[in-house]
Amino acid sequence: IFRYALGVKMLTPEILQTATNCNAITAAVVTPHINSAIEKYKIEGVAMFIAQTCHESAKFETFVENLNYSSTGLLRTFPSRYTESLALKHHRKPEMIANHVYGGRMGNTLSTSGWRYKGRGAIQLTGYSNYRSYALSSGFDVINTPELLEQPYYAFDSAGWFWRENKLDRVKDDIQTATRKINGGLNGLDDRNNIYRKVKNLL
Repeated sequence: IFRYALGVKMLTPEILQTATNCNAITAAVVTPHINSAIEKYKIEGVAMFIAQTCHESAKFETFVENLNYSSTGLLRTFPSRYTESLALKHHRKPEMIANHVYGGRMGNTLSTSGWRYKGRGAIQLTGYSNYRSYALSSGFDVINTPELLEQPYYAFDSAGWFWRENKLDRVKDDIQTATRKINGGLNGLDDRNNIYRKVKNLL
C-alpha cells in the first residue's frame, strides 16, 4: 500500500482513491505532489492533511475558490458581510464578491486584491499576506503569478507550507480545531471527518 522515502510513509494512488473516493486519474496526478508536501514539510498528521485538502479541493479536482454564490448563498455563508439588498446586487458576480468579502483585510489593500488573491491551492491560501509569506518562504512568485497555486505541485506545496506555519500537526487528531484553523469555521465538517476516518483506518 505504501512506499517509503527518507523514513516517511508515502501514499499510492490506489490508497488515495480508496480513502477519498476521488477519480482514479486525479489520484494518479496528485499523489506524487501530496507525497512531496508530506516529505518536504515533515507532516505527521497525514490522515488529517488528506482529509482537509480533499474537502477543500472538491476531491482534488479544483484548486481555486468558487465564489459564484447566489444571493441566498451569500447571506448563508457571509452573514456578517451581507445585507439582503447587497447580496442581491452581488448575486452570481464572483469578482465583485471576492473584492467585497476579502477587501481591506488579510493584507488586501487594493480594490482588486480580494479577487486577485482569492483562495487557491489544496488548502485555499487566501489574501495577499498569505501569498506574500508563502512567496518569501518558497521562492515561488505567487504574488505576480497567483495562478501558479492552481497547478498541483504548487497547490500541495502551499498546503504543506500552511500546515507547517500554522502548526497543524499539533491538532492532527482534532477534526474540529483543524477545520477551524483552515476554514475559519466548521463548513463541511461531516465530509472532512468521514474522509479522515477512512484514511486513518487505512493507515
